[in-house]
Amino acid sequence: MTIITLISIIFILIFSASIIFFVIKKRQVYLFATVTIFVIGGIFFAINLGNVYPQEFNGVNMDDIESLDSVVIQYDDDIPYLYDSIDNQRLVLTDFRGDVKHPNQYPVYLRDLNETFYLIIFSFDSNQSYDSGYFRQSDYERYSDCDYLALLNKETGDILRFQIYESIGYKIDLSLVQATTNSVSIPMVSMHEINLYFIFTLFFDLDHFAATDQVVFNHEFITGAFDDTYIAQYALSNNNQMIYRYADGTVMYGFYQVAFSNNSSYISYNDRNEVFEDELYVSQGYFTLHEGMIYFVNNDLELCYLSESNQKIYVADISNLELWLNQLPN
Repeated sequence: MTIITLISIIFILIFSASIIFFVIKKRQVYLFATVTIFVIGGIFFAINLGNVYPQEFNGVNMDDIESLDSVVIQYDDDIPYLYDSIDNQRLVLTDFRGDVKHPNQYPVYLRDLNETFYLIIFSFDSNQSYDSGYFRQSDYERYSDCDYLALLNKETGDILRFQIYESIGYKIDLSLVQATTNSVSIPMVSMHEINLYFIFTLFFDLDHFAATDQVVFNHEFITGAFDDTYIAQYALSNNNQMIYRYADGTVMYGFYQVAFSNNSSYISYNDRNEVFEDELYVSQGYFTLHEGMIYFVNNDLELCYLSESNQKIYVADISNLELWLNQLPN
């Protein structure tokens, strides 16, 4: 039970007891005075409640912690908040930087993406749940109280909010969101088939954000709803190498070059489909993203990863194809 809840209960009990007492004693003057005082007091209490309670949920205070490597969501009287499970302390959201329109929002979803970022969802509704694993983008241009996605930087506590106009009305598969040190890829579920997606990737400049508090995004549709080419699987490495597979087994591969300058950005895609065009097991879906790199099974049933220069580097022989993910390095 919070202090606010306890004060509210005491307030109601005293008010009720006073009413009963003066009704029994038939003291209408005192009854009127008591009701007036409590009404004024209640209004004052309600006005100030918004300034006292929500402040615990509106930013990350990095002065009190060294890192955000072990953050979880916990609850106090069904109110969600961020908690550092290593330092065993509540994270008070008052100090962060980023584009957040309203301070009185609650962290209702948190997923560890990589060594740099968490994926986080903020909501005005403290009871909102995303246990289904899907997030539907509401029309944030028409409604100001929409839930929104953001990246929480583990090193700085910065929150990078991102909204994708083209995604309004679509479901996003939260389990398949991937991030690198300068990008985040959002898989949006096909309107016709839940296991097919189109991918929207946002690239951003953290150095510019650190200097200006402004996020500069550039975006790219990898494949999408506008040409009816949905994909079944994809991976985006820390080097901005992208591999994706269509439902028919066709594999596409390439890499992005991204440059930022002040408030402008440049992006180009280099097609290198020949890297995987003859890889049978890759076309069957035996590839994944692990620790920022693309791992896959080659035609010789060997576990490999793709280097920054597009070289296939041997890791180990595959002992059981169905359990190949268990052989990924720790």
